[in-house]
Amino acid sequence: PPRTAAFLVASVLGCGVGVLTMSLDRGSLPVIVGLTVLVNVMIWLGRRLICHPIESVLTSWDRVCQDQRPGTLRLLPVHRVDEAGQIARAMYQLTSVSMRDGYEARQLRRTLDHRVARATAAATRQLTHMAMRDSLTDLGNRRFLDENLDALVQSVLDSRGTLTCLMMDMDNFKSVNDTLGHAQGDELLIFLANLIRACIRKEDYAVRLGGDEFCVLLPS
Repeated sequence: PPRTAAFLVASVLGCGVGVLTMSLDRGSLPVIVGLTVLVNVMIWLGRRLICHPIESVLTSWDRVCQDQRPGTLRLLPVHRVDEAGQIARAMYQLTSVSMRDGYEARQLRRTLDHRVARATAAATRQLTHMAMRDSLTDLGNRRFLDENLDALVQSVLDSRGTLTCLMMDMDNFKSVNDTLGHAQGDELLIFLANLIRACIRKEDYAVRLGGDEFCVLLPS
């Protein structure tokens, strides 16, 4: 232990000084003992006044670093008026800033994670909607029909209801594109899609299969 080592060092130094004194002016044994005691007292005082306070600060610092909670900062002896107190106060300020920055960083990370999750969910919903809807008319597309037809049929079977399927297309639609242009043909498709949407119920399915072909599913 440090105290035992300090005692041994002090004893050796004291004996060395005593032997040196005897060789120079023929001192006696009390001189050796006196010098040994004096050196031990000086080392004890140095340890008591310097080493022990610093060790106490370092021990408290280790506990604060391991715990990382603001309450553990009270372990630092900031009330001392000596050099150990100055070191403790410097550590207190440094640790307080570090803990605050760490807390703010964790809060910012949680906020960013929440915003990223919300943005990802919104983007996923939007992409799913786009994948299931016809880009021109905003009716369901063929993929929408494939994804929902089995569940719709099963629901009708479970309720012992009926399912009506309407298939329609526009007569002479090709001539509209050929004479008036595809832009006017698109306007006509949108107009027909709006007519279908206005005539069906919430539970009905309106689908554009492709071109001028449309399908409406009406359960019950």
